[in-house]
Amino acid sequence: MVYELAPKRTALLIIDAQREYFNEDGALFTPHAGEILANLPRILGGARDSGTQVIFTRHVNAADGSDAERMADFDDAPSFVEGTKGVEILKTSGVTTLIVTGLITQYCSVTTTRHGHDLNYRMVFVVDANAGPELPDAGFGAVPPRRRPSCDRRLTGERHRRAVIDTEATVNALRSQTLHPG
Repeated sequence: MVYELAPKRTALLIIDAQREYFNEDGALFTPHAGEILANLPRILGGARDSGTQVIFTRHVNAADGSDAERMADFDDAPSFVEGTKGVEILKTSGVTTLIVTGLITQYCSVTTTRHGHDLNYRMVFVVDANAGPELPDAGFGAVPPRRRPSCDRRLTGERHRRAVIDTEATVNALRSQTLHPG
């Protein structure tokens, strides 16, 4: 199967790429964030060069940082497309394919990818342009901070409306305006 990545029907979503995740003094510092730092501008440049719409989201916490420890419920909807204004942005702009990058993988990035798929968007998860913290084992096994997300099988599969690819493949797909997810 081949996706057409028509710039008018594709959007790049950059989730929470903020200093507080990259800076060791930040309230939400994520040690693995540095691993994606070079990839985000490459993908952003590819999107802008191709005319693809770019959407940034931003995590906001109280000035005193009091909600910085509430990662499991830090937002009413840890997804751009489910229960937020994001779904309206996508509907009104005619987007059918969403490329997901950013932080925090285990919450916002994967949840957005799954919800977008459930809403019949073609979802592209860029594995080396998403990062998250190391999470403790809560009795179900350790949660990896990045790499291929633990829910890979839910992000790829039989319905072929989702792909898990790397930065190089994403930039090439934006250039050629086609993606071969298989």
